[in-house]
Amino acid sequence: MVPRIAVIRSFALILLLLCGSANTMAATDLTGGEWEVEAIQTRKGMIRLEARLVFTSQKTVPNGYELEGFFDWLCLEGGECHGRELFRGFLSRAGRLTLIGEKNTAHPKHGGPHNMTPESYTAHVSRQGNAIERGRWPSRGMPLGEWRAVRKPEQDQDTWEWIRHLPDAGHTWPHNGELKL
Repeated sequence: MVPRIAVIRSFALILLLLCGSANTMAATDLTGGEWEVEAIQTRKGMIRLEARLVFTSQKTVPNGYELEGFFDWLCLEGGECHGRELFRGFLSRAGRLTLIGEKNTAHPKHGGPHNMTPESYTAHVSRQGNAIERGRWPSRGMPLGEWRAVRKPEQDQDTWEWIRHLPDAGHTWPHNGELKL
């Protein structure tokens, strides 16, 4: 007769093999939509930044995903900077994100680039794939700053179309979706 503990261990091992390691994140497509980034540069004085983060491609490789994309950076307080930073990167199956800035170009609204250099970034992607947490740059040595990002919700344009066609009760619904009384 097989001891009960051996049966439980065997069952747990089979579940682990079938379901994957607890440290492995579910397959996450980072390319869906935009990400809102908040960042603070701490080493060269306090500078608060925001960015739009877009992953333009994600390719599955044996240990995770190869990534390409860009940040549209804008300094908010403590400094003056703006520009688009193109990057390549890697997302491990455990959720570790590494991005290497390759080139800075003009910000789509503010021009430039101004007061920017390509940097390297590390962070962790949440298991749900909707947040990037515990980010820092540069990825090696003394950190220059910290960052985090959340996936920006997509506005449902079909909902606005439906609302604009409701019977009018003295209100007007312009094409931009704003209600005027």
